[in-house]
This record gives sequence, structure tokens and C-alpha cells, in this order.
Amino acid sequence: MKKPSHVLANRSFLYLWIGESISELGGAIGALCNSLWLYELTGSKSAMGTLWLTYFIPSLLVQLFIGPMIDRVSRKHVMLSSQVIRSMIFFSPVILMFSGHMEIWSLFVIQAILGILQPLYVPAASALLPTIAAENQLTQMNAWMDGTVRTMSFLAPTIGGIVAAYLGTSSTYIVVGMLFLLSAISLFYLKEPMLKQQEQKIPWLKQVLVGYRYFFKQKQLIWLGFFTSLVQFSVGVTMVINVPYVLEELKGTSFTYGLFMGGFPLGYVVGSFLVGKWGSKGVQRYMMLSGLLMGGLSFLLLGFVEFIPLAILCEFLGGVCFPFFNVHQTTLYQKTIPTELMGQIFSVRLFLIRVTMPLGVLFAGQVVDLSGIRLLYMIIGSLIIIPALFALTLPFFSFLNEEKKEFPNM
Repeated sequence: MKKPSHVLANRSFLYLWIGESISELGGAIGALCNSLWLYELTGSKSAMGTLWLTYFIPSLLVQLFIGPMIDRVSRKHVMLSSQVIRSMIFFSPVILMFSGHMEIWSLFVIQAILGILQPLYVPAASALLPTIAAENQLTQMNAWMDGTVRTMSFLAPTIGGIVAAYLGTSSTYIVVGMLFLLSAISLFYLKEPMLKQQEQKIPWLKQVLVGYRYFFKQKQLIWLGFFTSLVQFSVGVTMVINVPYVLEELKGTSFTYGLFMGGFPLGYVVGSFLVGKWGSKGVQRYMMLSGLLMGGLSFLLLGFVEFIPLAILCEFLGGVCFPFFNVHQTTLYQKTIPTELMGQIFSVRLFLIRVTMPLGVLFAGQVVDLSGIRLLYMIIGSLIIIPALFALTLPFFSFLNEEKKEFPNM
């Protein structure tokens, strides 16, 4: 029997993977650059929060209705255009600095434009992947992409800090602009199959509603969205409590906090590698939900551990487990959603992810003083573990193994 070729032997996937890797690195360094420059200009902590609101609010508004565009035009061209515009956006502060016209409002405009581009680029990338992948390699390709994103988000702050320290902010902006151009060049060389054209032109608003109706009528998508929302809500909670947990509960230092925060992404890279290596035929549901269950358990255990090494180990093991959920649920989306609705459905999914994380932040900020940090870890761990246990044991959830595509009636 012929051994299947490595995923990187697929040239289109290779170019997509390279383009995504460079893009993630550039985006993370660019975000660091904007934050550093704003703080240099204002010295205000509240301005930092406003900067991120300027990013998220336009992004969420665009996310609500942009899906049909991703299904009507070339996804490759959507990604290419996004990268070129991002490149120009990061070159613009350099021009403004040298001309003496750099103002605080300029950074907020840049951040708003970046927020608008994100809901175009991310769903387009997710919808493009299954069109260039062999079905038996889709899980491995998702694992490669997911692991790369985590690796770059882990490395980028360190790399960006070093570059900014040695080259200065303006030169770092040039580096980021060049990275996005390199990403665009890589994406240019991938070959995208021709999109299937719809027999009749559907009005934009109607297609948006068709996408949302399709999402909320499919048991698979509803439950996967529910599980993903629980995870993102929990991540939002940890954004509030991780620092006081390490510094106050565990009596740690800034150094040990850095080790604690590095445990999860390091484990995630390992987990992504394992997902890509281990087959899942016939057991996708169990691998996916077991990863969710064990990831929730890692949150729960943080409520009990007393020593920093054990806390770091919990974070590492959580990082190993969560890719089994994330990669398999992304693959399930790609295998069950009609190609004609792929962009719209991934837009709905991304909207759910981006809404529930801030809700977790707000929830933790309101109750942490009343409940305590350890109890919050136990709560979010239980929020994930209990539904995962039901989904693993009840026959009702057997539909999570189905892989059929049904296009809805218009």
C-alpha cells in the first residue's frame, strides 16, 4: 500500500502554511508595536484599553455580515488583498513619523482598519483549506496550521521585543510591513480551485440570513459552537486571574509568571504535533471530546495546586489536550459545511468566539473579589468538564461523527 505523502508535499498547502506563519508573526509583532508606541505617546493605561476596543468593535460589526462576500469571491484574493492592505497600514506610521504628522488618533485609525480586515482574512483561510486538501489529510493540515499559529503567538512577543529594542519602533513597523508582503507573495503562488457558482444570485442580506439559519439548524454546528464558546469564555476568565494567581496565590515572581504563561502554548505545539500523527477514523468524536474534557480538567486542577511547578505542568498538559478538540472540531466544520456556505459559517463561528471571550473577562472582573481566584478556576473547569462528560457518554451525541454536506433550501 502506497504511503500517503507528507502534507507539505501539497504545494498549495505549503504556500498557505508559509503565508499563515509569516502573517501570524507579523500580526503579533505589529500589535506589540502599536501598544508600545501608544504608551510612549500617552503614558496612559486607559488608552491601551481604548486601543483594543477600537480593534474589536469594528471587527465584531463586520463579522456579522461579511460572510457572503467570502463565499462569492475568490478566498485567495480576499486573503491576498488583506495582506497587502495590512502591509501598507504598517508602513504608514513610518511615513507619518518622518513627516512629523504622527498623532495619537493615527494609531486608532490603524487599529480600526486592522480590526476590519481580521474578519475577512480568518474565515477566508479556514474556508480555503478544505478546497486544496485531500480529505484524508485535512486533520493533519489543520493540526499544522493550528500548531503554527500557537507557536508564532508564543514567539512573537519575544522576537518583537528584541527587534523593537535594537531597531526602534519605526524600523519595527517596516519589518512588520515586509512580513505581510512576504505573506502575500507566498499566498499568491497557491492554486485555488474554481468556486462553484450559485445558480441564482441571492441578495446579500438573504444570504447572511441563510448562513445563520443553516448554522442554528445543524445539531453539529450548534453543539460545537456551544463547546467552543465555553472554552473561549474560560480563556477570558483566565486573562483576569492568571496574574494574581501566580503572584498572590502561588507567591511567584514575574519570571515564574512568564514560565506559567509559556506552559500552555508550548504544550499546544506538542498537542498539535500529536493530533497530526494520530489517526482519528471512527473515533473523531471521542478524541475531540476527550481533549475538551482533559483541557477542562487542567483548569480545575489549578484551583487546588499549591506549587508553581505543578501549576506550570497543568498549563502544559492543558495545552497538549486542547488541540485534540480544536483541530478535530475545525475539521468537522470543514467536512460538513457546503462549500458555498463555508465562509459564512466560519464567520458565524468566529463571531461566537470573539463575543464570548470578553464576556469571560467581564464575568471574572465582577465576581473575582467575591469568589476568590481558586474557585473561579474550579468553576470554569467544571463548565467544560460536565458538558464534555455528557457528550462523551450519551448516545445522543453520536451525530458528532457524521460527515455529510447538505445545502439548505433557499
